[in-house]
Amino acid sequence: MNKKKTLPLPVKSADKLSKRGLHLSDAVMLRLTLLSLERKQSLSQIANQVLLANLPVFTVKKLAR
Repeated sequence: MNKKKTLPLPVKSADKLSKRGLHLSDAVMLRLTLLSLERKQSLSQIANQVLLANLPVFTVKKLAR
């Protein structure tokens, strides 16, 4: 029996996934795709890693009434 070796995920998987209206240029999609093939991870995992590494974490401190 041949089991495919999987790499551990460096980021936590989302609890709930939903479709987003995000539009990326062909150049950005190509870069993400090449990186995902290189790392043998899904495109979504790569995009999540890139965003987590390059965007500050947004925290809501107080809700407006």
